[in-house]
Amino acid sequence: MKNIDINADMGEGYGIYKVGDDAALMPYITSANIACGFHAGDYNTMHKTVGLAQENKLKIGAHPGYPDRMEFGRKAMHYDLEVLRAQLLYQLGALDAMIRYRGGQLHHVKPHGAFYHLATSDKAVAEMIAETVAAMGQDIALVGMYEAEMRLAASKYGLPYKSEIFADRRYQKNGLLVPRDQADAVITDVDEGIAQIKALLTGGYPVDTICVHGDNRESLIFAKAIYDMVYGNDPA
Repeated sequence: MKNIDINADMGEGYGIYKVGDDAALMPYITSANIACGFHAGDYNTMHKTVGLAQENKLKIGAHPGYPDRMEFGRKAMHYDLEVLRAQLLYQLGALDAMIRYRGGQLHHVKPHGAFYHLATSDKAVAEMIAETVAAMGQDIALVGMYEAEMRLAASKYGLPYKSEIFADRRYQKNGLLVPRDQADAVITDVDEGIAQIKALLTGGYPVDTICVHGDNRESLIFAKAIYDMVYGNDPA
């Protein structure tokens, strides 16, 4: 299983407000999805998180979302397609500049929250994302669920695609995630989360990367357990 990536959403604080412990989490992941200043993050948080991710030799991705700090980007919002594209370009451009300044390059793009779910089910939005990212470089991967319009869009525009599963979110019978407004949406028990991952891995589900949400209060415990399962050792 050592070729399976472990990703986490990071840089989701704002100003003096901190969300999660990115520094503690980074040794136990291989990819960082960095918030781009809309649902969370700001220029200073982004810049520091990019530096921290590079110090930990992580693959760095953009985690763009809706301009919605109040609901943390998890509320469905409605924009014209070209407005969504402008929002996406604004976020990708900012993070890409910070990565390039430090001599790195953007590795992947993973939409956040409600934007992620829209890209999973809406063909036009998924293709807009893929077309926009492809204009930045054919080597930038998209990250999302396997049964997603975004996977098909990535193929259409010649982009790599990373299929992910979640350690700390429950699934519906149709394979989609339980909506966060439902009481049982989030898994906080690590044993249950690990059991879910093992079931998906052995059940034939295509998996390239496992996600741990950085804002989950048990994220560090989850990440350590997953890292041990995949790599069999503690890097700390």
